[in-house]
Amino acid sequence: WKNTAISIGILMTAFGSLYSIFLIYIMAGVLKNICTFCVVVDVVNFLLLGIFWSLKKGPLLSNIDRSKIGASLAMIGVC
Repeated sequence: WKNTAISIGILMTAFGSLYSIFLIYIMAGVLKNICTFCVVVDVVNFLLLGIFWSLKKGPLLSNIDRSKIGASLAMIGVC
């Protein structure tokens, strides 16, 4: 169960980090204004991705227990 949670955490934080990159582009490139709170949230997203990635063992999707997909999707839905 631990490996499944780590894999899901990696997927969620990877999506959040990609979205953070997009928002940083909007802040810096389009609006030409930087929100300090937003930058702190983005840094936390990147740090969480690094933490989850360091906990990973083996290939990313091979750690997901196929019998617990329903519970995993429910966990993603709650977050």
